[in-house]
Amino acid sequence: MSYILWEWWFLVLPLAVCTYSLVGLLSVWGGLGRPHWLLRLLPVGGVLGLGLTIPAYDLVVIFFAQTVVVIVALLLLRARRRRVQFSVRDLLLLCVVAAVVSAAAANAPADAWTPWANDGFPGTPGDTPREACVKCLLIGAAFGIITLVGAWVGLGKSRRRWRVIGLGLVLPSLPVAGWLLLFRTSRRLAGSLPRARLGFYTAVLGTTLVSLLILLPPAAVYVMLPPAVPVPTAPIPEPNGYDDLLAAGRALADAATLDIETATQQQLQAFVSKHRKVLATARTGLDRPCLVPLRYRYEDLFVSDIEQMWQLAGGFLAEGRLAEVEGRAADALRSYADIIRLGLAGKRGAIGYHCVVGYTLEGIGIGEIHKSRNELTPEECRQMITTLETLNADREPIGDVLLREAAWYQRWYGWVYQLCYVFDIGIGREDHLQLGVNNARKGALARMQLLTVELGLRIYFARHGDYPDELSELVPDHLSKLPMDPFSGEAFLYHRTAQGYELRSVDRFWSSW
Repeated sequence: MSYILWEWWFLVLPLAVCTYSLVGLLSVWGGLGRPHWLLRLLPVGGVLGLGLTIPAYDLVVIFFAQTVVVIVALLLLRARRRRVQFSVRDLLLLCVVAAVVSAAAANAPADAWTPWANDGFPGTPGDTPREACVKCLLIGAAFGIITLVGAWVGLGKSRRRWRVIGLGLVLPSLPVAGWLLLFRTSRRLAGSLPRARLGFYTAVLGTTLVSLLILLPPAAVYVMLPPAVPVPTAPIPEPNGYDDLLAAGRALADAATLDIETATQQQLQAFVSKHRKVLATARTGLDRPCLVPLRYRYEDLFVSDIEQMWQLAGGFLAEGRLAEVEGRAADALRSYADIIRLGLAGKRGAIGYHCVVGYTLEGIGIGEIHKSRNELTPEECRQMITTLETLNADREPIGDVLLREAAWYQRWYGWVYQLCYVFDIGIGREDHLQLGVNNARKGALARMQLLTVELGLRIYFARHGDYPDELSELVPDHLSKLPMDPFSGEAFLYHRTAQGYELRSVDRFWSSW
């Protein structure tokens, strides 16, 4: 997921600087402010607690470590200059604070570190929660040191050139140092002569502007973060046809060794004869309710089920090719339609890669039917149109797919996914983590709709000896309704040519002649 953040580096970098500068300034106030230490700690803890509502436990640990480093260092520095008294009441209050922090840590879910441990940012794949926590603490300590340098530059009494050199060496401390310098200047000029009033107001205005520049980006992103997506739950059917499909796919392990494009009729016959019962088992699974048992784990992206689906599609494809060679057009169409059914059933209840593979399998079946469309009789065309309309009606709603996709990404990438969502919405584009699945779906649906229209054109040509001037002439005699282009929501682009017709989607990749 970190590679997606790198795409937004020009937004992530200033956001990160603003966030750790805001926490840093609060930490400096917590260490040097005049109110009771608990009153200073409450705003700091409140800001850190906002991370628990996202939730972003890793960020909370980072900024907690930053806060501890800054406050402890400033308190030690303060203790050297004057005696610090610590009463029994302070001890009791400190115990309450420690109890709250411990309770928050204990209530963190077991997979709170998954985004870091699996993504390699800043952890590496396979990191344990302890290793990921240590890395977050180190990052927080580094932020704390940067904040302390900024506090030294802004509030220190060392010579100006030394502070300038320190600022140059630790440039990320510039926002903290700049705010503190402006604030210090405004307080120094507050009791000066009237001639310094312009400088005073300038310093106050500068402090206000820098405060807004530091505060507004993280506040705006926090407000725009999408709410947590609940993990969808669906009862697994019993029996589950998906299990039959996996069993059939495993039994077709030798399908990968058969080159269907170059196989002879004898090789196809031997293969189909050997696996006839396996293909029957697969069809039994297709006739049953199918649902992928999604676990919402990182391993969902790399399961071996996809390989079984490819092997099973190869078995149906070999069966269809054999039927074509032997002149059994109806059987060939049934085998190719079963590949489409496999694509639909194999991704029901799934996410991401499963869905894209399912749409690809649909395309294979549609492509095979498309090749033989001009050899089909009008009656075979009508039967295939009915089959395609039935399959399309049984298609899982895209809203269900995208909901699972969002829940999976949010569960396993947490605030990183939410942050990418905010950036996408900010520039007015669709969530690009779901864009691939949505485009793959539109592509498969476009090919199916195009094939349906072409079969209707085939029937029209067989009856009238020519093609219609408009697609609307196919309804209602040849098509019950006119299929729409999923990329535009309108009718496909169509016009007659000297050779016949041109039919295509607004997305020029999905076209047919």
